[in-house]
Amino acid sequence: MLRYAHHMPAIFEQSFLQGLNNGSVQLAGDWRIRVHILNILSLLDCLVKGTPKKRPNQCADIQELIHHILEQLDKNNDRNPSSPG
Repeated sequence: MLRYAHHMPAIFEQSFLQGLNNGSVQLAGDWRIRVHILNILSLLDCLVKGTPKKRPNQCADIQELIHHILEQLDKNNDRNPSSPG
């Protein structure tokens, strides 16, 4: 549901998450990272199965989504750097 939330008004994501909360759905603390990883896997699978010449718009959309997800993961990493080993 939130794969395209970055193209929607902020209230879309807020309302969706509030609906989950109201329905007593509890998300793990790292749910965003988990969702991003699953989305990347799914999108890469679509790219592998797709044909850029036959579906250039779909491939461009997938590439944009992957780029957006990687930016979000990068921002998350900047906010929560792992401690040195």
